[in-house]
Amino acid sequence: MKSTQPSKLDSYIDALKKLSGRTSLHLNVQQAGDEIQIGRVRFSFSLQRRLYQEDSRPNRGVLASSLSKEEVNYCQEKGISYFTLDGRLHLVTSRYTLTVDSRKARNKPRHLRRPTMMLPRWGLQPTALISPNSLPILDVLFRLSMPELHAFKSALSFARKYQLNQSKLSVMMRAMRVQSLSALRKQIAQLDLDWWSLALAYPATKKGLTPFFLHSTPFQAVEKVSPEESQAQLKDLLDSSVTQDLVPGPAEVAKGIGVITDPDIYLWGTVSALQMLKRKFRLVPGASKDKVTWHLAIPQRGLAREAILSRLPETGHQQSGLQYFHANYFRAIWDLTFGSERLKEVRIQMLRRFIEDAG
Repeated sequence: MKSTQPSKLDSYIDALKKLSGRTSLHLNVQQAGDEIQIGRVRFSFSLQRRLYQEDSRPNRGVLASSLSKEEVNYCQEKGISYFTLDGRLHLVTSRYTLTVDSRKARNKPRHLRRPTMMLPRWGLQPTALISPNSLPILDVLFRLSMPELHAFKSALSFARKYQLNQSKLSVMMRAMRVQSLSALRKQIAQLDLDWWSLALAYPATKKGLTPFFLHSTPFQAVEKVSPEESQAQLKDLLDSSVTQDLVPGPAEVAKGIGVITDPDIYLWGTVSALQMLKRKFRLVPGASKDKVTWHLAIPQRGLAREAILSRLPETGHQQSGLQYFHANYFRAIWDLTFGSERLKEVRIQMLRRFIEDAG
């Protein structure tokens, strides 16, 4: 194992930030003296000297410029976390094991270069909570009050009332080892934020979901319109009768609860609704710094099937200051994973606020 001095700690932090950006992971990285902390795991250079000792403590990790194949195999076998400057991260927690190897992308064509990411061991599989059928359940589960949840005689009656997938609800309850809706919500609310951060970026969650920021197209009005006028136009539009075919995009949801400000507009819509929108506001393809940009996206499988719409009616149960009620809050949080670095950073903030406000 190559020797590395603590004076090089900054280079490790920079490398972690780059890795986080390339993988859509939002790693909670902090510096503590001569150590780096990722989530609850503390990485240090000194652990190299104790790597082959049986007293290596849990929640500790190795920092090294590189590791041999034998050392990597040993760490993975013993459950030891590590991060190397040449692009390897192995993060072991009580709930999951994350392995990222960016070295494997270097010899591929540029358009295929992406770090290999594996999450081989989870206490709870990400797709149990993040899928087209589970996201509507989360949305309703956390928007109803506890007394409303207690009023349901069974999970089946809950699923039927809001047209939720009963089989997926059963899977979620078994995975969380609970027997009631209120217990399910409490267990989900207790999940570590580190778990959510990694689960939201888990590749398998893309199955059946169209990432907004990977499929949206920018448009701008022919005439210059101020951000205030554009937002007023948007509000009027969403308050009109066409709202079932136009849904606020993930950044609009973030703006609606006050965690970001952004003059641009982000919308999901059907083909016909977006065509109407472009005619009404004279939108043309393109973006410029001195005009409001309308980011428009069409879900490949429809607004309802992709959990973009909330299953709750458009009145009542409004929590967290959410401005546009008919958008699925949890779906918006997942979509922010594929946005800018600024948008990735607010995902967990939004999740924490929504879960805590729901009580």
